[in-house]
Amino acid sequence: MTEGDAEACSLQASQCDRPSNDGIRSHRNWYNSIISLSFTLLIFISNGSYGNEWNWSPRLESWTSQRKNNQRFLLKNQMNLEGNQSRIFLESFFEKTTNEYYAQELRSPSSGYLQEAYYEYRSGEFFLKVGKQALRWSETWSLPSLDVFTGRRYNRGFLDPMTEQFSHSTGLLLSHTGPRLSLDAYSLWLGPETTYPEPLTPQDRIQRGAMEGGLRGKVDLNGHQMSAMIAHLESSFVYGGTWSYAFETVVPKIELGKRTWYHSNDRTFQPKVIDFGTLGFDLFFDRWLFTPQISLIQDDLTKGPSKNYFSSVSWIGNRHEFLFQGLLNEPYVGQFAHFAYTYKANSWCLFNFFWQNYDGINNSIYGSLRDTLGSSVIGGRMQFDWDILGE
Repeated sequence: MTEGDAEACSLQASQCDRPSNDGIRSHRNWYNSIISLSFTLLIFISNGSYGNEWNWSPRLESWTSQRKNNQRFLLKNQMNLEGNQSRIFLESFFEKTTNEYYAQELRSPSSGYLQEAYYEYRSGEFFLKVGKQALRWSETWSLPSLDVFTGRRYNRGFLDPMTEQFSHSTGLLLSHTGPRLSLDAYSLWLGPETTYPEPLTPQDRIQRGAMEGGLRGKVDLNGHQMSAMIAHLESSFVYGGTWSYAFETVVPKIELGKRTWYHSNDRTFQPKVIDFGTLGFDLFFDRWLFTPQISLIQDDLTKGPSKNYFSSVSWIGNRHEFLFQGLLNEPYVGQFAHFAYTYKANSWCLFNFFWQNYDGINNSIYGSLRDTLGSSVIGGRMQFDWDILGE
């Protein structure tokens, strides 16, 4: 839900005047919707001895601010087909909004899109996954991070549930998972799309390399979880590592990384080298969970490091859930606050009410969301979850 603005806020005014690709993106979304539906029907019809799960989650949402109000209908379609050694997973969305002018401002018109669609094959400790898939190599929620194969839908604000704020890449993942050591090799075919609110525009892919992807190793040494990774994408290399250790009620985490761009002439007004590090904790107290984090970012355009402060506090009961999240950075670029209450009426119906606040400098993500959404947004949603197959 959060990001550090270290890369996004380096977009200068000259870069924000580029022509919009909304028309192309809209056609791409409808195309993905058709592919998603066709894929779903094909799997359902040709299904044999798989264990089936097919869930539809229709959702009604409404929110308002000092500037605008909007209502939206969204249908989430999720299918999971399991075999002895294989799995097919599909997740897609279709949405219709009542205020298309408002949606165009957010660059989020009524459309359908494919969130995930992949085939997975398992043989002992080896896994092969092919398709559009979630691949997160970072446990932090700030950017920059080692989470380089995940995009963000900043143009939609942070109104969606957490997992729906991400966009995923398409590729081939080969993994080996042992009792103490795991290895991942990923070949990137199509990078994730990151979209921004007006007046910002997505950073164009500078130059696609012939081979893009990454390698990661993860080891467990007497409870110490450590990983190291390297990735190549968008004319850059990313290096880094993580460490964590689970005590009884607290899990400290450290992440260190570096990203360098080798086509530096194409990055005028933008950093060419970024070093970053994050220290965080997961604190457990009965039904409470606290996750404070602090990140330090240093690039080759600024003298001193910038800082991101992020904190999340949640309480989860049988039917009631409370969540607060906040982000602030230094030097000041923007801030964000979110409070939500969820009531689970039963196993197939829930109600969610939320309040959000955005503020930031001009041409930053949070400043643009303040100007588009409004500084304070309140809203609610009602969601149903139906198992179509009833198994």
